[in-house]
Amino acid sequence: MSSRFQFVEDHRGAFGVKRLCRILAVSRSGFYQWLAGVSARAGRASACERSRNSALSEIL
Repeated sequence: MSSRFQFVEDHRGAFGVKRLCRILAVSRSGFYQWLAGVSARAGRASACERSRNSALSEIL
């Protein structure tokens, strides 16, 4: 599902969220919820990466 939302994000300037969501059969509210979570997901991924790097540096 997130790839559909990413598509909407990538093309919303050209076609509009309402039209893209209708064509892709996703809800606008779902898109906006996904959009609000992008920064949170990026933060978790960054923290995970730092933790992994720290663990690897301790091993090496």
